[in-house]
Amino acid sequence: MTKGKQYSPEFKSKVALAAIRGDGTTTELASHYKIHPNMITKWKREALFTVGAAMGKPFGVIFVGHGCVVDVNGPAGGRAA
Repeated sequence: MTKGKQYSPEFKSKVALAAIRGDGTTTELASHYKIHPNMITKWKREALFTVGAAMGKPFGVIFVGHGCVVDVNGPAGGRAA
């Protein structure tokens, strides 16, 4: 069985950062980067968790901006609280 297309860490980071910054909706970004919207959601969640862990925040909790807190493991499922 073959795997699907594999993306570089640099590409994943660029897309995740665009999603975190809110450069467009998930659908708009998916269309722009020619990838499935689920990939953007997954990479964004992974990026937020990694940054949260690096900052010593429990359970991937980080401050994104404008007082917005994201808990990638919380009941909101990674959506802003």
